[in-house]
Amino acid sequence: MENKKLIRKDLANWIYENQDNLFYKINKQDSDRIVLQFIDFLQEKLSQGYKIEIRGFGTFYIKTLKPTVKTIPIKKYGYARQKTLKQKVQVKERKTVKFIPSTILREYVNPESHIDEKK
Repeated sequence: MENKKLIRKDLANWIYENQDNLFYKINKQDSDRIVLQFIDFLQEKLSQGYKIEIRGFGTFYIKTLKPTVKTIPIKKYGYARQKTLKQKVQVKERKTVKFIPSTILREYVNPESHIDEKK
């Protein structure tokens, strides 16, 4: 399967090209601003701790990861051979963004994996 990539500009162009049934027509710069404002809004609300649910698409939320101790290899070079030493590093508590796709999105992406249990 080929790795396809969709960037912000592609989304703005799609909005611009598919505005047939809108009352007010927007130009390309406005469609780009709409996408930027939407992304900024999502980032702001996530940073404030909000859980963002978009029906039919999925849910974004912030998860706090506990502090951990990680062992990382450090290479030490000598005359005859290369030695690898391990050093323990303390990783501080941090936050990460998580995404849970909705059932509709999962079924859309994997239509053959959906099993109809009621027959």
